[in-house]
Amino acid sequence: MKRRAYTLLELIFIVVILGILSTVAIPRLFFSRSDATISNAKTQLAAIRSGISLKYNDNILQAKPEFPQKLDDGDPSKLFKNVINIPIKDSGSKNGWHRISDDKYTFRLDGKVANFKYDKNTGDFGCSDENEICKSLQ
Repeated sequence: MKRRAYTLLELIFIVVILGILSTVAIPRLFFSRSDATISNAKTQLAAIRSGISLKYNDNILQAKPEFPQKLDDGDPSKLFKNVINIPIKDSGSKNGWHRISDDKYTFRLDGKVANFKYDKNTGDFGCSDENEICKSLQ
């Protein structure tokens, strides 16, 4: 007679092997998501800083040498609208950018927060903290 099913012992071995593989793979998956979020934030931060510089250069050509007064108009769905072509949506309490005031923003990642401040006199948009998120974004 031909054997057409797996024995209970074979099924237990498969479950154990899958359990071991999942304990190794799942932490790496979450680690990669944080890395991807940091990389995305670095790109966004570079675009914001570049946009500030471009607006300043446009103002110089119009004989008004000044940095943008505000980075956006306060619409939470369009952060940094005044300096980048594709605005960023306010993430609220989730991971991502959040607007606090005209010149203060936060970037949140996995419960950690980095505070950013825009200086309209110098055009500087930088992290005002010394935590690990700020260091990884610089």
